[in-house]
This record gives sequence, C-alpha cells and structure tokens, in this order.
Amino acid sequence: MQTSPDHCVICDAPLTLLDAATQPTCRSSACRWRYSTMPAGEKCRVCGRPLALAERVSRLCGRAACRDERMREWRQWRDRRREEDTALRAEAAALRAERAAALGIADAESYVVALTPAYVRGGLVPVPRERRRALRAHLTRVATAAIAQPDAGSDEAPDPQTDPALPPAVGRLLGTACATCGGHCCRNGSERAYISADTIRRVVRKEPGLTVNAVVARYLRRVGKTSHDDSCIYHGPTGCTLTREMRSDTCNRYFCGELAQLKRSVERGSLTRVFLTAHRGPAGELATSAFVDATGA
Repeated sequence: MQTSPDHCVICDAPLTLLDAATQPTCRSSACRWRYSTMPAGEKCRVCGRPLALAERVSRLCGRAACRDERMREWRQWRDRRREEDTALRAEAAALRAERAAALGIADAESYVVALTPAYVRGGLVPVPRERRRALRAHLTRVATAAIAQPDAGSDEAPDPQTDPALPPAVGRLLGTACATCGGHCCRNGSERAYISADTIRRVVRKEPGLTVNAVVARYLRRVGKTSHDDSCIYHGPTGCTLTREMRSDTCNRYFCGELAQLKRSVERGSLTRVFLTAHRGPAGELATSAFVDATGA
C-alpha cells in the first residue's frame, strides 16, 4: 500500500499539518515504535517510507519525487567523481614529468598515465593466535571437502601472470602494477584468503596423496610473523606470502577496473608504455608510481 505524504506510513491515518512536516508517522506509540525499529534497508533512502518487498533492492519507493531526487544525487556523485578523476590525473601527469626528469627519461609524455588504487589500511603487526586459529578452522573445512570429493566443483584457471600463453608484455605490466598498488584487493581476504575447496583440489591434483593435515600444515607455514592489519592474513611486508600455485583463483585473476582496461590495451598492441600511479582514494594523495615499458626496452 502506497501512502500519501500526509498520511502515517504505518497505519495510513491522516496526519496533522505539524506531524506531516516533522515525522512520517501518526502519534500512536505503536506506529512510532514499529517505524523506529524498522531496518534501514526496508525504508526509502530518500523519504524514509517503508518499502514494498520488490522495492527493497533499489531502496526507493514508487514515488516519482523520490526517484527524481535519487537520480539527481547520482548525477551529482558522478560529476564529482569526474572532477576528482580529472584533478588526480593532472596531478599524476605533473608527477610523471618530475619523476621522468629525475630518472633521465626524455619522452615522459609517451607513457600513458594510469591510476590504480593503493592499499591504505593498517600497517604491519604481529599475527595474533586468534587469526591463526581462524585460518586453521577454515583450511580444515575446505580441505576436508576437497579431499572427500576430489572431482566436485570446477577447475580453477591458471594464473594470468604466469600463464605460458600470456604475452611477456602483459605479464610485465601486471606484475609491476600489483607491486605499485601494494595490496588494495587483498584487504578483504581476512582469515580465508579466498581459499576454497576448488583451490585445494587444484593443489592436490598436482600432488596426489596429500592429506587434510598435510594441506593445512603447508598453508599455515606460509603465514608470516607479521601481516598488514585489517587485511588478508597472508598480506606480508613484501606482498603475498603464498606461492602463486597456492593462491586462490580470485587472487590470481582479479584485476581492478583500470588495470583490466590496461591489460586489454597491451594485449591489442595499442599501448606499450604506461606510467602507473597508485592513489589513496578517488580524491586522495598519490602514493607509489612506476614507469613500465611493456616492450621490455
């Protein structure tokens, strides 16, 4: 039921002029309690009215005014992001000229500016026992499932950075880009590191006969003494402490938007020189940078 703006959003009773201007419910304590305890995801993000089940995906009610307001907010966000991106790219171009001069690179403009995110969360801290225990529990669960059903699931694809079919130019770009970023995509790895039963099946297929305990022990040995706080447990001081063969398919094949676009451009041969710059958020400061000549020159 869609209530009008001057009716209670819970019982649809008419509101006084004062109530309609200050709150979405009538003065009934039951209506006010029900509305105050309603989850935010069940209210329109613009007017706050309760949503029908089909409306909860977009978190917008059916009122045209609310949809128009949300579209206006989206356009403002888009324009702001474009302005931030333009300013950040101008700053990166200035940094390119400065770094090129320091390195003796005469044709800095031939290196296309590429912006990638940078890891900006916690610093290195000792890995606590609680994290190790959580990792052990997860590994035991997925390794047990993998070894009990070796033919289940799906085959994980090869690592695109070590795939023999990958052009060396693309591998050079990907490796340098990930080192420049510092682990932005690792931040959600927690104590699972995206490792699944399919990951373990791939490991076991290369070494038949591995037991659950052997698999768990092998992964636990790869945990360093320190890792980045609020990131993947394997996110160490020099990058991932897992070998590529032990990493999940997600870790081996995920690319952020700009890097995926760069990869396609290098594969097509339309781009060979890139100035990679990692930044701390859309409007943040520039962090690390690197000149990459995908031809190997």
